[in-house]
Amino acid sequence: MSKKETNEKVIIPGGEDVIIPDTDTVAETDISGLSGYLAPDQVAELKKTHGTEIHEVVVGDKVAYFKKASRATLRAALSFIDKDRLKYMEIILVNCFVGGDRTVLENDDDLYGLVDVVPELTKGKLARIKKY
Repeated sequence: MSKKETNEKVIIPGGEDVIIPDTDTVAETDISGLSGYLAPDQVAELKKTHGTEIHEVVVGDKVAYFKKASRATLRAALSFIDKDRLKYMEIILVNCFVGGDRTVLENDDDLYGLVDVVPELTKGKLARIKKY
């Protein structure tokens, strides 16, 4: 694994050295050895089958691939949002899973790691509104 080091060390008066991580950069890592990894040509096939937006998600030592949520999936999930948020997320993740290591949906720790993926799978286009 290689990582670009872009962290900055800052001295706080009266305190210790503090490292401020640069969260705008992403570590470059080789994930080809992880469970569920698909080669770029396999991801291209997923795009042909499931639409042009495929998300590659690394959770621990596993890789999973998700498509954008359909309206039907979002409708079903939203019926649970007020009474069972975990069920809401599970419906989206299970129905959007298209490849890779499926155990990310079965293992609690992996599933909890996917929580941040759900908003990306349900993101729409930016809308503008103008009031007259």
